[in-house]
Amino acid sequence: PLKEIPSVRAAAPKSENEDDFVVGPMPPKPDETDTELAEEQARRSLDIERKSLRKYNEMVLEELVPKESGREARIDKKRAETQTRREREASPEANDKDLMGGGPDFKAEMERKRNFMALKHIERREEALDKIAAYREKERTKMAEFLELARVSKAQNALWQG
Repeated sequence: PLKEIPSVRAAAPKSENEDDFVVGPMPPKPDETDTELAEEQARRSLDIERKSLRKYNEMVLEELVPKESGREARIDKKRAETQTRREREASPEANDKDLMGGGPDFKAEMERKRNFMALKHIERREEALDKIAAYREKERTKMAEFLELARVSKAQNALWQG
C-alpha cells in the first residue's frame, strides 16, 4: 500500500480565498536588466510612432502645398542663395575691437606691467638700502663703544698685561 504524503496545502492555514496561497517557488523579482529592456522597448516603440507621425505629416503637407520641382525650383533656389549672399555682403564689417572687446591693447598692458614692476623694484631697492644703512650705523656705534672700552682698558693696562 502507498502512503499518502501530507501536502503543503493541508499544512497551510486556511484562508477565505484559497487562491491567495501559492504552492511552489515564488516568481522571480524583476531585476535591473528586465526594467532596462522594458524601457528600451518603450523608447523604440515611441521612436517608431514618432517616425510614422512625421511621415504622415510630410505626406499631408505635400498634398496640401506641393513642392516646386524642375527648372523653376532650381532658379528660385539660386535666387534665394544670391539674395542671402548679398545681404551678408551688405552687412557692416565687424572689427576685432568690437568682437573681442574694447579693452586696452596688449602693448599698453605690457607697458603698464613693466612700469609697475620697475616701481616695485625701486621700492625694494630703497628698503634694502635703508636696512643696510641702519645696519652700518648700528655697526659703527658698536665699534665706537668697543674702541672706547679698549682705550679705557689700555689706560688701565688690563688687556696687555701678561
